[in-house]
Amino acid sequence: MEELIKRLQEFAAGDMLDVACGRGDFLNLAHYFRQVGKITAIDNDPRYRSDIDKIAEDMDIEFKTMDAAEMDFEDETFDTVVISNSLHHLNNPSSILKQMRRVLKKGGYFLINEMYYNDLTSAQNSHKLLHHFVAEINRAQGIVHNSTYKKEEIIRLAHSIHLSDYEVFDYAWQVKDVHNPDTIKQILQRMKSIANLYQDLDDKKYYSKRQAEIEKYIKKHGYASTPSVFIIAKK
Repeated sequence: MEELIKRLQEFAAGDMLDVACGRGDFLNLAHYFRQVGKITAIDNDPRYRSDIDKIAEDMDIEFKTMDAAEMDFEDETFDTVVISNSLHHLNNPSSILKQMRRVLKKGGYFLINEMYYNDLTSAQNSHKLLHHFVAEINRAQGIVHNSTYKKEEIIRLAHSIHLSDYEVFDYAWQVKDVHNPDTIKQILQRMKSIANLYQDLDDKKYYSKRQAEIEKYIKKHGYASTPSVFIIAKK
């Protein structure tokens, strides 16, 4: 994580576009940039506006409800474009990456921040199991939420849009004690709320059994966030 913060501190991001911004997790890191101008955050779910408005109290951020596959921006509008932990929420990530390239100024920075699921510790695997479980439930509900990618798949996606000066590095949130009782209690409480998601699904017994298996795994192996790959490229 320290490496990510150090790298962001070297950036003069200029006017930035955050694609599929969600609740604004990446925007909470934007204050680490050496310089950042106006930030435009887009998502197809208007409910995230309130989350972004809270972050906007400290930065110049405008939220727009917009389909990332059909961005309503002119070519070469932004100095920096970013997509963070959203590739696995997209039906066609390649087309959206191409849209991001279109609206990026020549010489601008293209940032991809995405968690991945391979080469994990046992504690990190707890996060993967939990995340993929929620994704499975969401798909049964008709919500686009794919399993996360392997690191190599994310890198291939980034290279598919033909940018230059690619820089790739990994980072992870440091956890001193993966068996911290407070953390495990918090995660298990979250699992209880996740149970509400599948109460109306046909295969309720399957999800209940799967949840019990994941809870047992977490109690045994502890919990840590999966690592992420951060990719920087230029147009």
